Order: sequence, then structure tokens, then C-alpha cells
Amino acid sequence: MRKATWPSNENHSFDVEMEKDYDVPCAIVIQSFRFWIKKNAANGKNEHDGRWWTYNSKAALTALFPYWSEKQIRTIIDKLKDRKVIMTGNFNTVAYDRTLWYAFVDETRFLGDLAHSTGPNGQIDQTEEADQLDEKGRPIPSSIPVLEPILKTSAKPKKAPRVVDPLYNILKKTFEGKQPDGRFVNYAAEGKALNKMISEARARCPDEPEKWIERTVGAFLSLRSSRDSFWSKQPVLPSVIMSQGILPRVLEHVESTKPTNSDWVDGVLK
Repeated sequence: MRKATWPSNENHSFDVEMEKDYDVPCAIVIQSFRFWIKKNAANGKNEHDGRWWTYNSKAALTALFPYWSEKQIRTIIDKLKDRKVIMTGNFNTVAYDRTLWYAFVDETRFLGDLAHSTGPNGQIDQTEEADQLDEKGRPIPSSIPVLEPILKTSAKPKKAPRVVDPLYNILKKTFEGKQPDGRFVNYAAEGKALNKMISEARARCPDEPEKWIERTVGAFLSLRSSRDSFWSKQPVLPSVIMSQGILPRVLEHVESTKPTNSDWVDGVLK
């Protein structure tokens, strides 16, 4: 490890091997993300879509790295995303919260034994003592360690693995394929809507829930392909289909006609 001391009286560090593969700014950010994501993984916190995540606002990142401007930090983050080192997500519970979440694309390389067994593919986590801005916008004192921390494995037991409905991953992949960039903008909202859709399907059609989903999504697509300006503007998202203002009208359409646009769902679910 090579240590760099900055005027802020904080010691920031980076892995020499990371600097060889990327550059010093990228290596410093990687080291910081690695520390917080490893801490979350050790404590079983901030796990989404089979990855460990950490999060921070733009203002908090600027406070963490005072020797860089917000634009410089954004450039570093973009470079790491382009190099497939990190990925970003949005798992905020409030829709207007634009705080970004960050995870390593290749968890095995950067998290070692704490990586998920499913392989690589997930904000800077703000723990109570973590680097963050309080509600008044004043930076809470931060300290990024020079050496890798000794992770406390006895602090909190890891959560038991979640049992995922087999329909969930199938539908998630299918809906993601209909998005412009191949992924959801808000995974928290869409994941909740997918679970609601599956629960509704199993309640209404317990023997063949996938058929209820096919008919419902097919009816939505049929309405969306009509000349009605309201329907044509609706995005193909689980959260839209399952919303209170849309679902009743879609189900009414199911009863009145046989949907013909369910092939994209039908082929995947079979």
C-alpha cells in the first residue's frame, strides 16, 4: 500500500496494483468504496440484487475528497463505470431521493471471501459513524484508514438467505429487457412491484400464476399499442402496471378482449 497525505489532515490510501491498472485517483476511490462495501458485507447490510452496496450523495463525496471538485469526482466515477469496475443503482425508499448507490461489478476481485457466490455484478453506505452530511449539510468528521480494516465478524450475524420466488428473476429479466438501457432506474420500486404482481397472480390464479401475468401484461401492451395518447406514453414497468390507476383498467381490458401482445412474456415464462 502507498500512502498519500492530504491537507485535510486525513490519510487516504490506495492499492499499488489498482494504480497500475487504472490511475491514482481511481485507485483512491476504489480503496474507499472497498472499505465501506466490505464493512457492509461483514455486517450483512445493504444487500440488493445479489450484491453488497454503499451510498453517498454528491455533496458527501465532495466532503470526503476535498482535494477534488464535484466535477472531478464525477469524472472518476464515470471512468470506473466505463472500465466496468463499479456499477450504480438507486435503492432509496423515497422517490425523489437521488442519492446513488455503488457496488463492484466483479465482487470476487475486490471483496474476496465476502463476495457473493453468484459472481460479479450494485452507494456509498453511510453508517452512523460513516462519512456523510447531516441534515444541516455539515460534514460529519470522517477518516479513511490507510490499511484494510480488521472486519468484525461477531458484531452482527449475517441475514439468512432470502427465498426468491422463481417467477421473480424471470420477470425481472424480461422487464429489464424492455428498458432503453437494459436495466431499471429504480430497483427498489420495481422489485416491490414485481413481488406485488406475483402475489396477485398466485392469489387470483394459484394453479397457473404465470398465465394471469401473461394475460395482464398482454392486456397492458395491447392498450399501450393503441392510438390512445394516455396509454402510449406509459412505460413498460411493473410499478406502472401494478399502480392503482392502471391495474383495474388493465384487468377490465382482460375481461373484455383476448390480449394478443403477450408473446414477449409467454415465451419467457414457458
